[in-house]
Amino acid sequence: MNKIKWYKNKILGDFAEIICTNHFEALGYHVESTGIEKSARVFTQLSNLSSSKSISSDTIYKKIHQTPDLLISRLFNNKLESFFIEVKYRNHVDDYILLENQLLWQYRREIWSDQILDVLNFNAEEKSIWLNCNNSLNQVLLNKIKTYNKKQNYINLSIIFYLVVKNPPQNENHIYCNFATFPKWWNIGNKSFDSTSFNTYISNNSLNNYINFNEIYYEEIKPALEDIFS
Repeated sequence: MNKIKWYKNKILGDFAEIICTNHFEALGYHVESTGIEKSARVFTQLSNLSSSKSISSDTIYKKIHQTPDLLISRLFNNKLESFFIEVKYRNHVDDYILLENQLLWQYRREIWSDQILDVLNFNAEEKSIWLNCNNSLNQVLLNKIKTYNKKQNYINLSIIFYLVVKNPPQNENHIYCNFATFPKWWNIGNKSFDSTSFNTYISNNSLNNYINFNEIYYEEIKPALEDIFS
């Protein structure tokens, strides 16, 4: 990746993370950066210049790149609850289902325990494909997991995908969320999101005061995005 493209992607990624951070902090969460772009910024920028005298950049990257961008935490009923968030920025999205599947595949081994492979009777070849982090999206194998109605029993990490879209479809808002435990894109600000269990749960802050995720979007996030995108 050339230097100009790297900085452009970094700026857009940082912008989306700022939006996400403010959204969840307004709900009473503590937000911390955990992604490789923050924890190993210089390495990320120079990884294509790896020397043969040290550990290869590919080896290091494979070890540390799978940590999502943010970690959010809160006290709920006097118990610490935490979620990882992977934040994405897109100018537009042609296929939301494809994007969902790409993210689920990228983080498949973080999201689901390997035990689920035996439960679903993956054969040796399928296991090899699933466990190889270098493999591109395999829709057939991913669908085996997505359509399994007890997949939530094999969750390793609770990951939320937070998507900022500059040019969303007509009559939709700029923010989308997807809770990987029960994969589905929700357009934040849409009234249909108000009645979801995901919204009810995530909108309860540490003081047990109900602050609506959609209200934060309309009162704080949307006005800022409209100024920036206009």
